[in-house]
Amino acid sequence: MAKSKISRKNGKGAIVAIALGAVALSGVAFSAWILSGQTPDTADNISVSVGTVEDHRLKISGATVAPNDNLVFDCNASDTSGPIIYDSSDNLGGEKMNFTVTFYIEGALVNGQWAPYFNGFSVKLGYMSESSLDSADAGMSQAISASWIVPPVAIDNSTTVNVTTSTLPTISGSTIDSTPVTGENGATLSAVYSAAESPYSTETDVKVTLTVTFTWGSAFGTVNPGEYADEGMDESSLQSIMSALSSLHAASGAGLSITLTPLVR
Repeated sequence: MAKSKISRKNGKGAIVAIALGAVALSGVAFSAWILSGQTPDTADNISVSVGTVEDHRLKISGATVAPNDNLVFDCNASDTSGPIIYDSSDNLGGEKMNFTVTFYIEGALVNGQWAPYFNGFSVKLGYMSESSLDSADAGMSQAISASWIVPPVAIDNSTTVNVTTSTLPTISGSTIDSTPVTGENGATLSAVYSAAESPYSTETDVKVTLTVTFTWGSAFGTVNPGEYADEGMDESSLQSIMSALSSLHAASGAGLSITLTPLVR
């Protein structure tokens, strides 16, 4: 179980360490909320699907979450002093607020240039439809509602964000460009287009690396709780942080679904 320590000196100078096991969200068999898997169908905590394709010349395929990629809501590994400190015993490496999804858009190019009918893609975030995850998903919803953490897109199975611009990035060599979409408090979606590789066609297809970045919410001053807390903080404020971090643990094992849909002009 992942542990972050909240340490405070009492009047006698002793150190009181409280192992919360709460800052890192726990996956089924890991001490962090793990989003991993080689294919969308077998990923434990994330699924990737394709929405309704409006133009059948476009196809999204080969979507995978980076192996061993994960979200870790924990202290920074450098937080070794202060009221909240990092506990390295779980070997997770501390805070990690993003994960990546790689996929291919077939038919996005015509003779190596953007197809006139292609206009990027949309992203929709929701929760995986498995009853065994309902409690953890509810914990994640609470964490977002309480402004402990902020996702780049509302996790509501309905809100979509178009990852595109009025003019698609210029194609130059093997990398095409990034298209950041800024959400609340710096939470972002960022897509990097690059040349497709075998078995995909470099003349018609592009590879996309989508980075999904969460951030800490206003409850912690939009920074890591270890940075937000300081030695001069009053007891009630520190207890409030401790309570929030303990409640955040209820999100352990939450599962996200991502729906990708190609856009046409």
